[in-house]
Amino acid sequence: MTTPRSYRLLSAGNVALVSGAVIALTTVAVWQFGLGHHRSLFANSLISTSILFAAFSIFTTMGLYHGVKLRDDVGRLTDRISRNHFPSASGLEGLQGFDVAEGHGIVAAIIMAVVLAIVAVFIIWWLGALLWTGILIFAAMLYWVFFRAMRLVFKNSNRCRGRLWASLGQGLWHAGLYTVWIYGIIYAAHYLG
Repeated sequence: MTTPRSYRLLSAGNVALVSGAVIALTTVAVWQFGLGHHRSLFANSLISTSILFAAFSIFTTMGLYHGVKLRDDVGRLTDRISRNHFPSASGLEGLQGFDVAEGHGIVAAIIMAVVLAIVAVFIIWWLGALLWTGILIFAAMLYWVFFRAMRLVFKNSNRCRGRLWASLGQGLWHAGLYTVWIYGIIYAAHYLG
């Protein structure tokens, strides 16, 4: 006979989706409403980050108070990456035997257009591979933040369950840890730039 769990399990995927929606809506709302007040980029960035800090600290405080833990339903990120999604050079193999006879005027323009088209195709292919790499790196960062970091926060839920002040202290501490670097970047860009 198994004993029932004394804590709630949240899906890591759902937490990531809700957090992404909160970040997007907060940023859009601050920028949209900030346009009517003619606030600067610096002020809007500070307001957005402060709202995100408050939302994150409330979420972690409530989760710790209620004894929430995260379920690993995301799995390993590397298992989800397939080489089939990356562009391949298979379409560029037929260009090896490209021969051009000597000519003038329109023939030279056509040849130049073909060469530039080939170079453009190669550059677009290369940028596509670079874009996929960037997307995968960004996905790995989000995975770490939304699952690993949140899992570290909610490891304290056994200690903080039902204890408001302990939950509030841990929630504010972790919210500060995860947002203070954003404030640092904003201030550095404003005062050093």
